[in-house]
Amino acid sequence: FTGNVRIAQGEMLLTAPRVLVIYGQDNRGIQRLEATGGVTLVSGPDAAEAERADYTVDTGVIVMTGNVLLTQGPNAVTSNKMTVNLATGTAQMVGRVRTVLNPDGGN
Repeated sequence: FTGNVRIAQGEMLLTAPRVLVIYGQDNRGIQRLEATGGVTLVSGPDAAEAERADYTVDTGVIVMTGNVLLTQGPNAVTSNKMTVNLATGTAQMVGRVRTVLNPDGGN
């Protein structure tokens, strides 16, 4: 799919200029999504941006790569790669990680 692609799953919204959908055997369900060209992933108050995102549906794991920026309210974290586990609600960032914390909410 190309253009302003929007994919929603529950509270999560993924947008990108290009998304390749890979179906399972015999076209039974979606196995993976490969989003490229500048990806935005929003879930509740949290948002992440990257150049690319690979989502494996069965495992619930999204790997975002290329200038990753994660914002949580007034706080921001950047890295080269972020792995999000939707089942546990956790994310792990690797590479050169930089954090900006605003404990007073930017006031």
